[in-house]
Amino acid sequence: MGSGWFRLSRAEFDNGSGKQIVLPTLAGTEVGVASTKAFTCQLGRLPVLLSQPDAIGAVLSADDEAQFVRALGEVPNYMSCVLELESKIRQLAREVAGSRNALFIGRGTNYPLALEGALKLKEITYIHAEAMLPESSSMGRLRS
Repeated sequence: MGSGWFRLSRAEFDNGSGKQIVLPTLAGTEVGVASTKAFTCQLGRLPVLLSQPDAIGAVLSADDEAQFVRALGEVPNYMSCVLELESKIRQLAREVAGSRNALFIGRGTNYPLALEGALKLKEITYIHAEAMLPESSSMGRLRS
């Protein structure tokens, strides 16, 4: 098996022998198919991965690292803002619940989030959902 990094849901499943980096997500036991906590935990492990530039063949400049650390410090504020939107999110959920199809559009770093959103919607509601890049649209250019 080649060298590289991998993720684990639980650290005790493997001791990581022969791997460059062991990156346990520590999300706990899976309760359902649509495990948002595992996905969120994986996103939270990215800073750890970025802190090991030799292992992944990348180097952050001092400015990029400082900007990244500042952005991480803002995560609790963003989470609080989302929690304040609970009533609006519930209203949106009620509107979406009657839909037969959903399209998630994401560009750049938002594309994997669009994919995950479509997957979660399909798994939980059985609503047909797809994700795509805006460039893939046959409707012409979509503005962001």
